Amino acid sequence: MNITRLERGKPVISALVAGGLIVYLLREVGLDTLVSSLREVDKGLLFLALALHALSLVAAAGRWSTVVGVSGHPSRIRTILHFMLLDKVANAIFPTSAVGVTVRTYLLEREYRIPKARGFATIVMDYGTDITMTFLLAIPCFMLMASHLPASVKDPVLLSIVLLGIAIAVGIGCNTGPLHGIMNRSVARTRLTGPSGRRGALVLKGMEILKTFRLAIERPRLMARAFLFAFGSKGCEVLRAYVLFAAFDVPVPFALLVLVESAWIFVSPFMVTPGGIGAVESGRLAVYTLVTGLSSSASVPVVFVERFITFWLMIAIGALALLVYRGRDADHGDGGSGGLDTNAPFIRFPWAAPS
Repeated sequence: MNITRLERGKPVISALVAGGLIVYLLREVGLDTLVSSLREVDKGLLFLALALHALSLVAAAGRWSTVVGVSGHPSRIRTILHFMLLDKVANAIFPTSAVGVTVRTYLLEREYRIPKARGFATIVMDYGTDITMTFLLAIPCFMLMASHLPASVKDPVLLSIVLLGIAIAVGIGCNTGPLHGIMNRSVARTRLTGPSGRRGALVLKGMEILKTFRLAIERPRLMARAFLFAFGSKGCEVLRAYVLFAAFDVPVPFALLVLVESAWIFVSPFMVTPGGIGAVESGRLAVYTLVTGLSSSASVPVVFVERFITFWLMIAIGALALLVYRGRDADHGDGGSGGLDTNAPFIRFPWAAPS
């Protein structure tokens, strides 16, 4: 009974925690100081940051669209971008990114008839591509800035880079090494004897996911395109932060902001409030302060403007995306392409065929 009541009270608790964190941040910095900083912001650089965020979203949509193409299904960048905006709305309402992943998996199945396991695999692969690019960018940036970082900062940043490398190595090993052979034999036995309850079904779904991962190795040219999109997306994200600091007349080396992103990968999973409200602001502030050495008062205006661009503005746009989305079957029947007008001129990625 107590557990049930606690589960029911989670949304209220999360909202209270989110509000408390925002109030704490405002009290620490001072509302007057924050308002004064916002009034003095360079408007031209602010609009440049907005443009960079838009470019990063398009590049991220291109990355995921390419990964979907690797799995053997055609996709349109506009549709994929639409799905990403719907994901923003889902993650804002619920205190876990798993809901957004579920929404995207459902939308892939509804729009492109992609099985759920394979759709989920494309999302994981897309995330892995983003992490790998962060790792590749972080290595030279760490080497460049290592001599300027205090030991208290250097060690955590180095640890985050090493952990990223280990995660990437494990992912590759699951698809190319002895572990892949073990998994193949396991699924062969499961298919021979038939799925044994829930465990057998999970094994088959797991192998469907790994089979999709395997396609990434078999289609290197497509994955190279995905990494180019990942480079564009991550580069625009870091450049956006760089421009925002410059807009508040706070110069920060670009390489340090790349290291901020590598550290953020390990902090972001703990943002458990709805949409990360309060938690993300506090987490970003802590990472900025730790890695760049800036004071809280210098970083807070950037954090709040960054969150407005990447969260609140995206919620408004995502809500509009939710209103106009009707789905594949709504107006076009089974052979259609949903509420989006696919005849409209937009970028199409027709690389579903095996390369």
